[in-house]
Amino acid sequence: MGILNLRTFFGLGGSIHDFTVAAITDEQAIYTCEVERLIRRRYALEYEYAHEPAVDYLISELQLKRDEIVICADDMILERDNLAIEFRCNHHDAHAAGAFFRSHFDSCDIVVVDGVGSSIDASQPERRETVSLYHVSNGIFSLIKRLYGEPSNIRINTGTPRIRTNSLGDWYRLFTQCLGFDYLQAGKLMGLVPYGNAENVVDLDSSISFSDTGLLEISYDTPAIQKLLAESDGISLLKGNHLRAADLAAFAQAKLEEMLSHILKHLQTDTKADNLILVGGVVQNALAMGKFPLGTDYERVFVDIAPGDNGVALGAAFLGQREFVSNPKPQKFIHTPFTQICRSTDKIQTALNRGFKVQAVDTDAMARELAAGKIVATHFGFAEFGARALGHRSIIADARSPKMRDQLNDIKGREWFRPIAPCILDEVSTKYFDTELDCQFMQYVVQTHEHTRELVPSAVHVDGTARVQFVRSGDEPLWTILQAFEKVTGVPILLNTSFNIAGKPIAHEFSDALDDFVLGDIDYLYFEGGVISAIN
Repeated sequence: MGILNLRTFFGLGGSIHDFTVAAITDEQAIYTCEVERLIRRRYALEYEYAHEPAVDYLISELQLKRDEIVICADDMILERDNLAIEFRCNHHDAHAAGAFFRSHFDSCDIVVVDGVGSSIDASQPERRETVSLYHVSNGIFSLIKRLYGEPSNIRINTGTPRIRTNSLGDWYRLFTQCLGFDYLQAGKLMGLVPYGNAENVVDLDSSISFSDTGLLEISYDTPAIQKLLAESDGISLLKGNHLRAADLAAFAQAKLEEMLSHILKHLQTDTKADNLILVGGVVQNALAMGKFPLGTDYERVFVDIAPGDNGVALGAAFLGQREFVSNPKPQKFIHTPFTQICRSTDKIQTALNRGFKVQAVDTDAMARELAAGKIVATHFGFAEFGARALGHRSIIADARSPKMRDQLNDIKGREWFRPIAPCILDEVSTKYFDTELDCQFMQYVVQTHEHTRELVPSAVHVDGTARVQFVRSGDEPLWTILQAFEKVTGVPILLNTSFNIAGKPIAHEFSDALDDFVLGDIDYLYFEGGVISAIN
């Protein structure tokens, strides 16, 4: 097609939730915007205006005009009157592209695994992709094979999608909902897993059949599944029988990992690849990702910071740009999490206008306050893209206190069994965490050393694991804070959880941060040029 050198490509991600827009400018910069952050509604679930707030926000902040943008989207996204989509692509293709063009691989396998993707056959619109396997050689994509699923007769709660056969994402969702969580709350099920024993669940294996081709079949028309549905009765199982709920969570996790391993082993046998990219909603399962190489011989793995449907926005923009622009440069983009654009404001003046007293930044003093049990929230620059807070929108605290995990869970309105992630100075990470994975962006749950469990009990889950962030030089403000904290305490580790409270999305604008600071039991708000104390 023709060359559009002065157009900005807007990719749309999310279908009924996680509405996201990603922009690639003619200078090849990436900007993202998740709608939930703007409307202050978690996941932006079934939001009637879908992507429109984020499109308008990016146009305003990037100082663009409507005729200067090209809207790109996968074929699951509805076209709306004021968002004319000029480029369409397959859902799993967008997932794969969004991860590949931000990875450091030129050749690799890519596995896309989620709940549901595009319909491939117009005559069977409900038969949709659930797993897609690709091989990339020097940037050229080849589709190896796909797995498809159809809606079953199971719908756990009114208003939620039916559970789909042959879908690893919906397998996990079945158990998530049976234990009383909402269908987008798989992370809560993961938190419960270490309390259970998968071997105590012996009657559900018949639902999964493994094929010699490397694919599999998940069927829910079995007596065991029907018994599970009758047993669950919504939230009563979690409230009434914690051990049974934890065993079911552990079983769901174990089978998910077994299915992933089966798929990956057969794929690598076919391709002989050394490098692997994992992407799709299931890849947000940091427990499974931390088990890499999952019984395979892959040497290296790339897990994107936004592997879910929000990341599809980037993939759609990348593919659209390559459709319209001849030989775009660069062919790869820097893998940074801080792409979520935020309106520029005078934070000190904004705080003063709200009646706050702003103190000068003293990192050593802040480290002493943290060591004394105080809790600090941060608001710096562009926000993180995706669910992981990595220092720009974080709540940090001292992991040495055994009570700090419960205290932070109370602030955020989270369940008692959910862990809080630690962050650590990268150069000493292997002294405390037993892994060779690159944990810069909290993609993996890994084992801790025994002395780590004694030193920072609030950072370690009941099974001795943690979803850790390795903080490198230049990763501000966490790098400087951790260095100061280590100087005060001798410990290079802090707790780091996302800056959001009571089921709200992560604080986006500085005004959101001030609101959550007031509502939460947080001692300090730290931002560029100043610190606010709850005492003042």
